[in-house]
Amino acid sequence: MANPPTRSSPPAQYALVRLPDSLQASPLTQALLDLVNATSERHYNKIYAHAETLFGLVAQPDFPDAKLASLIANLVTNFVGRLLVNAEYAF
Repeated sequence: MANPPTRSSPPAQYALVRLPDSLQASPLTQALLDLVNATSERHYNKIYAHAETLFGLVAQPDFPDAKLASLIANLVTNFVGRLLVNAEYAF
């Protein structure tokens, strides 16, 4: 990450870095943070890959919370869908 998050950072980024170390080390938190960072830093070439990684994590059959997995999968699907629609308008 280029700059450490501050109170003026995107809320998701600020919230994720304030989690306890034990939660920050989880693959789910890291995948969320990677996606938030790529988005906020406008690294468009990395956003889809990070979204795919996050989706893959929650799609695992042994993911501990099925409702949370479904919520995150839906959020990622909608996010990528909107990203593609916005990209069409840009070109």
